[in-house]
Amino acid sequence: MTDHPAVNARDETENATQRSAQQTISRELEDAIARVREDMARVEMWANALSCFAQPVPQYEPDNTHLLPAKGQR
Repeated sequence: MTDHPAVNARDETENATQRSAQQTISRELEDAIARVREDMARVEMWANALSCFAQPVPQYEPDNTHLLPAKGQR
């Protein structure tokens, strides 16, 4: 490092620019990771929903306890 004011000012400007760029990149990476997490949550939710439809419908045997009477019997 030199004692020349112009060189010192340039170095400080370069360091500030580099820090700013690193902060911008860091912020962008954090935002990207947050979006990936949100997307993964949606993928997981839809995969769970789809797995429910992949199962066969269980057997159902209705009984006659809650049927309405036939038209002629009303």
